[in-house]
Amino acid sequence: MTPMEKAGWTPLPHSDEDLERSKSVPDTPQTRAETYRLAWNDPDFMTRRELRAVRLQLELLKPEMILAERGIRSTVILFGGARLPEPGGEAWAAKNETQK
Repeated sequence: MTPMEKAGWTPLPHSDEDLERSKSVPDTPQTRAETYRLAWNDPDFMTRRELRAVRLQLELLKPEMILAERGIRSTVILFGGARLPEPGGEAWAAKNETQK
């Protein structure tokens, strides 16, 4: 949080403030129109084909932000399956002596 935010001022409102403000607008044909919805809170807009790249970016950003919030600086990702023999057991998945 920046010093200005601590003092209660930000140049732009946070998304939760925007969402609350959008709920309190007058009920008119204009405000009921799909085009009046906040873009990021409009499922019809966010699922458009043209926004595929944006959704992909969000899918990558979300776990990255969660890991950072939890103090996780590095991870290892394993693709595929792994067959670990029980301790002291033979590597039954190995097909030849080199693989054992």
